[in-house]
Amino acid sequence: MGQTISGLSYSTTDSTIVGTWTTNTSANSNITCGGKNGIDNGVAASSTSHQAIVPGLINNTLYSCTVTSGSTTSSPQNVTTLVAQTRIRVTSAIMGSNTELANSSLGDTFRSFVSNDGFTYMTEDDGNGFKIGTTTSANTQIGKITDENALTGTQVSLSNYGPFNTTNGTDGPGGAAMTNKSTGLFGLNGNLHAFVYRQFPPTYSTNRYANWIKSTNHGATWNNFTAASTFTANGNPVTPNSPAEPIQFYDLTIGLVAPILYAADDGTLGYNTAGNQIDGANAYVYCTFLKDTTPLYLLRIPRIQFDAQTSSAFEYWVGPQSPAVADFVNDANWSASPTSATVILSGAPTGAWFQIAFVPSINSYILTTWSSGGGTNFTFYSAPTPAGPWNLFFSKNNPTSGMHWYGPFPFHRDLIGNVLTNNIPLRIVYQGELNLGHYRPNWATLTLSTTPLPGASNTFVQGDADTSGQPSQNFISKAFPSSVTKGDLLVITWRRASSGAVTSVDDNMGSGNVWTVVYDTSMSGATHGWAYTFTNATGVCTVTVHLSTSSVNALSAIGEWSGPNAVRATAAMRLKSSTNSLVSNSITVHNGDLMLGVFSPANGGTSFTASGTGWTGREVASITSTKWLLLSDNLSASAGSQTATATCAGSQTGLGSGIAAFYYLPPAGGVSPFLVGR
Repeated sequence: MGQTISGLSYSTTDSTIVGTWTTNTSANSNITCGGKNGIDNGVAASSTSHQAIVPGLINNTLYSCTVTSGSTTSSPQNVTTLVAQTRIRVTSAIMGSNTELANSSLGDTFRSFVSNDGFTYMTEDDGNGFKIGTTTSANTQIGKITDENALTGTQVSLSNYGPFNTTNGTDGPGGAAMTNKSTGLFGLNGNLHAFVYRQFPPTYSTNRYANWIKSTNHGATWNNFTAASTFTANGNPVTPNSPAEPIQFYDLTIGLVAPILYAADDGTLGYNTAGNQIDGANAYVYCTFLKDTTPLYLLRIPRIQFDAQTSSAFEYWVGPQSPAVADFVNDANWSASPTSATVILSGAPTGAWFQIAFVPSINSYILTTWSSGGGTNFTFYSAPTPAGPWNLFFSKNNPTSGMHWYGPFPFHRDLIGNVLTNNIPLRIVYQGELNLGHYRPNWATLTLSTTPLPGASNTFVQGDADTSGQPSQNFISKAFPSSVTKGDLLVITWRRASSGAVTSVDDNMGSGNVWTVVYDTSMSGATHGWAYTFTNATGVCTVTVHLSTSSVNALSAIGEWSGPNAVRATAAMRLKSSTNSLVSNSITVHNGDLMLGVFSPANGGTSFTASGTGWTGREVASITSTKWLLLSDNLSASAGSQTATATCAGSQTGLGSGIAAFYYLPPAGGVSPFLVGR
């Protein structure tokens, strides 16, 4: 009897199709849907039980699917992906009182993951871990939590990575010794995966040589990527540590790699696991990573290749910094080359720890991180996809008097166990150092709110612009005429006659404001750009655009608007070498959106106005005899595709224009859905 395929069934999400079937003899596993092959085709070992997945599909779309094992192919079957899922945004939070754990020297970097044995495992660097009453500490180790109320447990030894604060090798800057640390924990297919890296202790900002170790027996033994089939007790460091580590990732400066948290490991690859059924998370493991101190990038690895520690399967996010939901699963926004990798969070703290976690009950994400300076600041962001767009929803300053705090990390069990869509309690575990003397674990409950933020109709509050060029300097600075109000949208646009680039945008408020640079590039011998933030505080505000080179006669214009609290879409500048007019990039808006237009002609002129359906004509203009800059608004846009037109009197050989839409999240059954990608 020849080979037969039986029991074939298909399961779907809004961007993936999974085929499951059996064969009467051992064979390989392949799937094709709509002409697109599965990412695991031919990868799985021959078997009589089969599963394969096609990601990157369009929601609510019919695909013709077949599966193949050996020389046998099933009959085509029509399969329709699910409609796009509603996503609910975290808008604010309240952090409860601090609780100090009994483990007086547990360590730090408390990343947790629920494995298929039902236990939560947690990374611990630079401490004693759960070995209460001992004085032996370690560079890195992993705890197995047996009491999740008290957060106590037993120890998984990684003693081969060295005692606390010990160094070895010559792989650091200038041939210096480095120390071993861990970052990131993940589980699938019944295996635990821990990410480890090398750190330069004098600065603690040189983080390199990321790789991951794998355990098939919940920490009893471990391998590493250079010896995938060799498992040893107490960890398996990569050697020689001198003169340099082997490089698993594309660059030796990649150190802190952290998988995004989705569902617990159920002992499978997770293709049909509840809690993975969004954004292709049932097909890929997504990870954030830093290059030394430059945050924050994103990569993905097919789940089956991740479990095999296949470094050739990495792909890097090269899509927009403010993606729509559909952008995230579009294969065109991922590249095997990291050259054009997109920073997913502009203005993020450098050298800090980051953790992205999926909140399944609301189908969206949170990001936790921290920074130091004037105390330590916990900062929390929300987004509809792992690539953003990220909005700050809560921050907390922790004064350093008596205790130095840092972390913080969400507790995985609380995420996967939650069913609430508002007032979601989530334990945040972080480190406290009493007078910088020892490492003490602490936690507090962060209650996530999806209640809409206070808002009103879109209103122009204030603006100002230069009437003459700024002096020659390596920055452009502009102050708002009056205090800005917490939650308002702030925008700055600039024009300079120099090469180089904008390195960052910030302000003087010390409030954790994150400025997103939408555009900055050369235009007919000048450079134009703009950036925005939703301010996290009320007060006097001066915005500074930092330049890589000095510029003379730079111009700037700023504006403040109340009402919106999220960005729907932005379009990069569009240039047109013609006279008198330019049409910007088009964007899609919803009724009531605030639209902003940013315009700049390459040459002078006698007048400069913005026009388009619904535009108010309000203009914040920066004008000199030879340079022009304009910021204009439409307070209540009409739904659909919108453009903005700039008209300038006089001959123009080059014009620049950009457009953006911002919106307020109104109540929707007591919660606030993301209104993107629908």
